Amino acid sequence: IKPDFVESRDDRLLVFTSLKSGKSKYYYTVRAITKGTYTLPPVYAECMYDPKIKSVGDFKNISVK
Repeated sequence: IKPDFVESRDDRLLVFTSLKSGKSKYYYTVRAITKGTYTLPPVYAECMYDPKIKSVGDFKNISVK
């Protein structure tokens, strides 16, 4: 599903889209600046007009070498 609006910030990616049935995938390239192991926060999604509709993903670890 093509997003209605996308806003990239230094610490997050905001994707706004209409609610559809089924699954959607969005990809974001992580910008690596310093070597180390980092924990990516979980993906969080919610319905703007009904906050009872929401989803939270899992934490992920990444390694920058």
